[in-house]
Amino acid sequence: MANTQPSTSRDFTPTRPPLTSRYRTTFGKPSAPKPPGLADRKFNTEPITPTRKSGATQPTKLKTLSTPIVKKLASNITPKRRLTHVIMDPALKEELEMSELFDVSGLVEHLFPDNSLPILCPDLSEAVMETLYDAKEKRWEGCPDLSMYSSTGEEEVALANFLNTFAQNLAEICESKNGAPQHPPRRWRSGQCNIPLPGGLDIKRKPDLILTDKDAIANWLKTMIHLELKSGFGSPDVAAAFTQLVNGAYIVFSSQAGRRFHIGISFCRYDVRVYVFDRAGVVGSLPINMHADPDTFVRLMAGLMFADLSFLGYDPTIVPGPRGHQIITVDNKEYEIMELIFMADSIRGRGTVCWRVRRDGIEYVIKDLWADISRGHTEAEVLERAEGIEGVSQIVAEEIVQVDGENDSTARVRDIIDRENYYKAGWLRELEVRMHRRIVMTPFAVGLTHLFSLNT
Repeated sequence: MANTQPSTSRDFTPTRPPLTSRYRTTFGKPSAPKPPGLADRKFNTEPITPTRKSGATQPTKLKTLSTPIVKKLASNITPKRRLTHVIMDPALKEELEMSELFDVSGLVEHLFPDNSLPILCPDLSEAVMETLYDAKEKRWEGCPDLSMYSSTGEEEVALANFLNTFAQNLAEICESKNGAPQHPPRRWRSGQCNIPLPGGLDIKRKPDLILTDKDAIANWLKTMIHLELKSGFGSPDVAAAFTQLVNGAYIVFSSQAGRRFHIGISFCRYDVRVYVFDRAGVVGSLPINMHADPDTFVRLMAGLMFADLSFLGYDPTIVPGPRGHQIITVDNKEYEIMELIFMADSIRGRGTVCWRVRRDGIEYVIKDLWADISRGHTEAEVLERAEGIEGVSQIVAEEIVQVDGENDSTARVRDIIDRENYYKAGWLRELEVRMHRRIVMTPFAVGLTHLFSLNT
């Protein structure tokens, strides 16, 4: 088989820049005034010794690298359009080595708590089961036979139709109880299960189903959720579906700049698994039998369809602007994104994204990254120490990104794991924790490689 509250639709359509983009940060004199306070700040020139913050756990040994010592697919010189499964699969497996935390209980409840749904999940589940669930047979009415293999995409079409009908029933129940919109804001699509989905670095992959905004054109840039369907439910089927989801996660992270994490779903016959990919690896749920565990299935489907986009892994600090450009907020100040100038193509690691931005007529660079917290010093601290040095970019502002009033880090999803009894507790203890940080820098100009002569 080929491989909330109702949210307001946002336009997350970041386009990856050509490799020959003429914009780069330059290392010269600042082109913008220094922010108040930075010019007067004094820094100790003595060697820095990390100090223990109150309530913080200080690592006993600092790492010398900010990324796991693994070979990443980004280092492969093969053109993206020629990245076949033979090349891609083992490279991504190595990239995620010892970071795959599967069979985690409570993952769906963590991703989609009751406050993310239009109405409380117990009420929603009870209402939808009254109309769609056959209690005697213990199965959802209208669910297609997912044990039948088809090379023509018939099963993918049938599953997409069922999930969209299911979502419509959820929407009507929500409307009857609290006046929520009657039509689901998103739609499952299966049209690309036998044809490569366009976009995504020209890597030819055929996702079985994708979830997009209901009015969006199907492509990797618009893909919110990736779903893979298998007619079997054995270990080989589970592994094959996961491998295809890893490919999809790589494409999403390499083509969508506004991503904090990405959710992949596998249907191995009627066993549903949820995978959360982020910059520290992947966390996977226990198998959820859609018929035997209808309450969890309702929560998952309602969350995917109705929860705010931040619950699907999008960055809530990046929103549409009034002039067609997106607005990004750093340190409570808004910047207009003019151009995406760099985006790392990997799943695990710093996940660096750089934008050319503008505020009050002055252009800056915003660097977004996921930094390993075991590092002795942050990049912003190093830049502050280098303030005023000619040839070094100057820092304007920096912050740890906040989501729902909490520091955004890869630890949030892993904190639900029982560290004492989890069967991969050793991996979990050794796994890096990455904090979501942003730095605003100046100046911004054309790179030297694009000058015709020293006189221009």
